[in-house]
Formats: sequence, structure tokens, C-alpha cells
Amino acid sequence: MKEYDVILIGGGASSVSCAEELRRLNKDVSILIISDEDILPYYRTKLPSLINKDIDEKFFIHNKDWFKTNNIDILLNMKVTKIEKEENAVFCNEIKFKYKNLVICSGANPLEIYNITDQKIADRIFYLRNYRNLIQLKNILKDVKNVVIIGSGLLGLEISHELATNYNVKIIEISSRILPKQLDENASKLLANILSSKGIKLYFDSKVDKINYTNNRLQLRLENGDIIDTDIIIITVGVKPNIDFINDINMNKYGIIIDNFARTNISNIYACGDVANFNSPNPGTWNFAVETGKLAANNLLGYAKIYMAQSYPYFLNVFNIPVVSIGDVNDITDANIFEYIDESKKIYKKVIIKDKKIQSFVILNDMKLSSILLSKYKNNEIIDGNPL
Repeated sequence: MKEYDVILIGGGASSVSCAEELRRLNKDVSILIISDEDILPYYRTKLPSLINKDIDEKFFIHNKDWFKTNNIDILLNMKVTKIEKEENAVFCNEIKFKYKNLVICSGANPLEIYNITDQKIADRIFYLRNYRNLIQLKNILKDVKNVVIIGSGLLGLEISHELATNYNVKIIEISSRILPKQLDENASKLLANILSSKGIKLYFDSKVDKINYTNNRLQLRLENGDIIDTDIIIITVGVKPNIDFINDINMNKYGIIIDNFARTNISNIYACGDVANFNSPNPGTWNFAVETGKLAANNLLGYAKIYMAQSYPYFLNVFNIPVVSIGDVNDITDANIFEYIDESKKIYKKVIIKDKKIQSFVILNDMKLSSILLSKYKNNEIIDGNPL
């Protein structure tokens, strides 16, 4: 049985980023990626855009030859079921792999908010977290016309954008507005109006009380008594860290607790990406996954690198309206606020300045300004005057 210098559990962005950095820093370290996916690592952020498109080579982060050229072993369709820390080994059922260093990049799974016992109902509830979900969704969409999306977060809005032209789309949101964490009330209202203009019906302050299967369709009853008929449901209300196979490593509800070196409480076990937690909710962004993957690679090889807490930008593009936000745009305490809105042109800009530095911003429909502000934010530049 071969012992690897580094085993990476998971085939997502953080795992590939870690492998890339390991190979960049050390040409000889042996690397194994164990992925429970059927296909090579891919860009998860592209999943919604492929609902109506064919999958091509651009979907994949690297092709098979890249892994061979860089001497990185990768096992697909293999699920890690147990970690034995005393043996420095991971198990895929009865198959054992030894490691010197382990990096857990197992990601997160969709929140399953309903306990469905009726298989006819369960067969019409979908998610969009991975490639398998995408194929399942593409297949069912050939035979339906009515879709309910539960959750109006980034993923829910991206899916609604892809479906609005050919399907009757309804969005059920428990909050009073869309993207409450990323947008302020003005931005949420403007974006909601854009969605409505495209035929998407929005239900705010709403929660599904019961789901029935009637006449080959689903019938949703909301807590306020409203009834919604649909062919399928797509749930996009968040994720939970994939930690079910892990024992005796410090964790909380947000994932595996790591220090500023991406280490767990076990000296040769690291974690990164959606499963990792710096004692605060995981931002769930591609950038965070990539950066923590690099962090783990540097530190397990002895190149001390420290994670500095930071805000990550959120990007969205629906109906040709780009949206960029960073930081808490609802925290305006002791701040200077610069704001501009033109509803007719679907433009909204808000920048919050504290101590002459950008604290946060949200920009709709102005990518040039978004790029400028992101650069100023990241470089911690002094802002004098109106940044708009």
C-alpha cells in the first residue's frame, strides 16, 4: 500500500487549489485527491449557466492530462467513510490509504429542509450543488413547465435567470426581501422589480407549510394559506458542511475549526474551503476556497503563511444586470454614505466609508465602478470625496 505525502479529501476548488500550490512549491511531494464525484474537478459556479447549455471542456478546471503531467493521482467516485488519525489513514469503505498530511476539502451539502416520506414528492424536489444534481435537473426540465425555487439567495436567482424564458418560475423567500445579506433594501427592491418584469413571481415573508402530490403535480400550501401548484421544486436555502465521516476533530455547526494556518487540532490534518471554519460562518465563495487551499499547502510544507480575516466579494449577473457587493452594506453606524439610484436605467450604487476607507459597497449595473472600488477596498486606500 502506497503512502502519500498529502491526501486531499474532495475534488472541489479548495482541493485543486491546494494540489496546484503543493506542486508549485514542491515537484516531488506525492499527492492523492479522493473525490466522490464521477467526473474530474469542475467549476461549480458554472452549474446554473449549464442548465440550458451543453457541457464542454471549459467546465473542467483541468483535463486528465494535467493531473498526469503534474504527477497528481486522482480517484473518482470514491467516498471517504472514515479517518483513522492514529494510523494516519483514510478509508473508502474497506480500501485504505495512508498519508503523512491530510487536507479535508470535503465541501458542503445542500440543506434538506423537508422530511419527505412520500417518494412521489421526493422525486420532484431538486438541488443544484454538484454535477449529478445538474444532470438530474436537466433531465426533468425536458418534461415540465412550472418551477418553484425556494430561497432567493445567489444560487436561487441564478437559476431563476436561466429558467425565466421557458418556464413559469416562482420564488418563495422566508425573508422580506432578496439577498438580505448582500444587498440593502434599495438594491433588493430594484433587483426584485427586475425579476418581476421578467415574469418571475416572488413570495416574500413566506414559508411552505405542507407539500402534497395531486394529479401528477405538487401543491404547496404556505403558512399564510396561499396555494401554489408546480411541477417541481428546486431548493436553494443554503448548505451544511460535509463532516459526517469525521470523528475526534474539533468542529462546530459551521464546519471543521481551523487556526490561521488552516490546521485543525491535529497537527498533520488541515481543512479548507466550504468545510473549514475560522470560528465564524463560512463565506462560501470560490475565492475563499482557493485562498484556503493555498494556505494549507504552504503551511503543511513548512512555508509559514497566515490567514488574515477578510471580506470576500459576491458577484451576480441576472438579466444582464451585474451585481457586486462586499462587506456589510446594512451597517451604516458612524459612516459616510454615498448613494445613487436611477431606476429607469436599473442602476444603483452605494458606498459606505468609515475613517476614510471603504467599509462596504453594493453596485448594480456598473462593472467599471465595481472594479475600481474593489481595488481600492483591497488596497485599503484612503478615500477623499465622493467615490461615485
